[in-house]
Amino acid sequence: MINNDYILEILQKTIDTLMENKNSILSISETLKTEYEQKKQELTTLQKELPSLFQYTKKLRLADRQLRNQLSVLSSDFSIEGHKKLHAIFLQASEIHAQLLKAEESESTLVRRRDSLELDIKRNLSTIENAENVARQLMASLSYLQTSLITINEENKTDNQYSIDGSFKQYISFITCIENEKLRIARDLHDGPAQQIASAKMHIDICESVITKDLHQGLKFLSNLKRDLSQTLIEVRQILFDLNPAPLEKMDFKDALENMIYSILDIETMNISFFYNIDSNMISLNMQKTLYRIMQELINNIKKHSKATQIILRIYTANDFIYINLMDNGIGFAVPDNLDTFHIANKSYGLSNISTRIAELDGKLIINSDSTNGTSFKIQVPNHTF
Repeated sequence: MINNDYILEILQKTIDTLMENKNSILSISETLKTEYEQKKQELTTLQKELPSLFQYTKKLRLADRQLRNQLSVLSSDFSIEGHKKLHAIFLQASEIHAQLLKAEESESTLVRRRDSLELDIKRNLSTIENAENVARQLMASLSYLQTSLITINEENKTDNQYSIDGSFKQYISFITCIENEKLRIARDLHDGPAQQIASAKMHIDICESVITKDLHQGLKFLSNLKRDLSQTLIEVRQILFDLNPAPLEKMDFKDALENMIYSILDIETMNISFFYNIDSNMISLNMQKTLYRIMQELINNIKKHSKATQIILRIYTANDFIYINLMDNGIGFAVPDNLDTFHIANKSYGLSNISTRIAELDGKLIINSDSTNGTSFKIQVPNHTF
C-alpha cells in the first residue's frame, strides 16, 4: 500500500508546478492584452489617417497628370516666352511628382502596417482566448488537487476513497463553473469599465490642452467626460449587483426574479412579459439560487447582445419538473455544438456557465436562434433537493 506521506509529497510538488505554470500563463495573457490594446489603438489611428492620405495622393496624381499634359503642349512652343513657361512648369511638375512619390510611399507603408495590425489583432484574440482556457483548466485542477491534499491529510480510511472518487466529476464541474464566472467578470471589467476609464484618462489629457485655448470647447469635453463616467459607474454597479448573493433569503423566489429582471432591463425600451406558476415553498433554497443565477446570466445576455425589444419569460412546474422558457425578438446567433468554448467577437455569451449549472441539476437545455425569429431558451430540470 502506498504511503500517504508519499502521495502528499507528489501532490504538493504537482500543485507547486501547476501554480508556477498558471502564473506564467496569466502573465503572458496580460502582456498579450496590453499589446492587443496598443495595436487596436494604433489601428484606430491609422484608419482615421488613411482616408485623408488617400484623398491627398489622389489630388497629387491629378495635378501630376495635368502638369505633364501642359509640358507636352508647351514642348512644341520654341519661343522665348514658351521656353520660360516650359521651364516654370517643369520645376512645378518636378516638385509635385516628388511629393506624389513620397505620398505613395507613405500610403503603401501605412496600408501594409494596417493589414499587419489587423492580422496581429486576430492572432492576439485567438492566443488570449487559448491562454484563458488553459488558465481556467489549470485553476480547476489546482482547486481539486488542493482539496484532495486536505482530504488525504484528514482522512486515512480506505472506505473514504469511494466517496472521493464518486464526487470527482461533480466537484470538477463546480470548480469549472466558478472559474468560468471569474473569467466572465474579468472580461466584463476589461471590456467595460477598464476601457471607459482609459478613454476618460485620454479625454482628460485632451481637455487640459483644449481648455487653455477654447473654454467653451473644453467645457463640452468635460460634459462628455461626465456622461461617460456616469455610464462607467452604472456598469460597475451592475457587475457588483451580479456578484452579490441572490436575495432569496429576504424575498420570495418570484419577487427576487422580478427584481433582478427589471433592474437589468430597461422597461422603457423593452416589452417584458413574465408568467410565473410555481409554489416557491416546493423548491429547495439551493435549487432557487441556481435557477436565479441561470436566469441572471440569460437576462444579461439579452441586454448585452440581443438588441431585443420584447421578451417573454415563462416559469412553471409539471410532472415533478421545473420548466423555464425564455424568448426574445433579437438578432439571434449561430447556436454552437459545444457550449463550453462558445465566443463571438471575443465576447462570452455565458452559455458555458448556464450549461454547467443545468447539468448540475440533471437538467436539459435547448437553444433555438436565428436573425428572423430571435432566440428561445428551453430549460427543464427535475424538482428535487440537492
